[in-house]
Amino acid sequence: MALTQAQKALISRVRAISGGTLGVELSDAICSFLTATIIRDLGLLDRFSELASVSFPEFFSEPDLERLTLPDIAFIPLFERLVAIVPDADTYFACLATLHKSRLKYVRIISHQPQETGYLFEPIIANAIGGVSLSAAKSPIRRHRDPARGRQVDCIRDKLAYEIKMRVTIAASGQGRWQEELDFPVDCRVSGYTPVLVVFDPTPSSRLEDLANAFRREQGEVYIGEEAWRHLMQVAGDTMSRFIEKYVRLPIQQVLNDASIQLPKITFAMTEEYFLVVIDDKQFQFKRRNINLDLEAI
Repeated sequence: MALTQAQKALISRVRAISGGTLGVELSDAICSFLTATIIRDLGLLDRFSELASVSFPEFFSEPDLERLTLPDIAFIPLFERLVAIVPDADTYFACLATLHKSRLKYVRIISHQPQETGYLFEPIIANAIGGVSLSAAKSPIRRHRDPARGRQVDCIRDKLAYEIKMRVTIAASGQGRWQEELDFPVDCRVSGYTPVLVVFDPTPSSRLEDLANAFRREQGEVYIGEEAWRHLMQVAGDTMSRFIEKYVRLPIQQVLNDASIQLPKITFAMTEEYFLVVIDDKQFQFKRRNINLDLEAI
């Protein structure tokens, strides 16, 4: 079954090289690995004979991302057959590809410069539940104190405006920033949207309570802890809920479980060949490459 024009455009978009000198693109071999991973995730390996004798690692189990490829499996025919069986698999592919590009770019950044970047789960969650993440310039949510300015939104889905947070602690923000947090549900309601608060860590705090109450005052929805995950799973549907469970919930839960009140001892070092990070007794080593950096485009 041939791909639709929308599916072809989706593939081109997610495979394309991202901006800047350190941008990455996804080869056929990488895309074949991602597609095979989806097939395994959805329990469909028995319907793809070409994968029967192929051994490939789990997405998060292989530290060397360069090994996450299947060069001997043709990507497009494999993808065509998958989406013919599971129509939502194209969205699954887009989300997984976006996550993989983020990981590849992260490795490239720390190979070239002593900076740290985080995984941007919000756009991936937005895509998984059929929404879109919008910058302030493109957002339909206007600031009620200054209607000429828009507000960045983690996810817009229909007339719902999502604020997605890992956790809300007493030390969450400075006073000015905290007032902006409290203004978000007001801005949503004034702009004609229902504000939705999603917080993954259920640890109680006075600021979490204040923020939840601010959303409820504006007839918003509040989902915390298990309720947050149940809501996302329900909205995402059967196929994409599997993606959220494996590639969003489990990594985030691990981060939350491993988070320590007292930060571990961290040491950074750089040689001409390597960038080194030592956390307690664990050492992570990244080989440096000599290229001309366009830092403004990162």
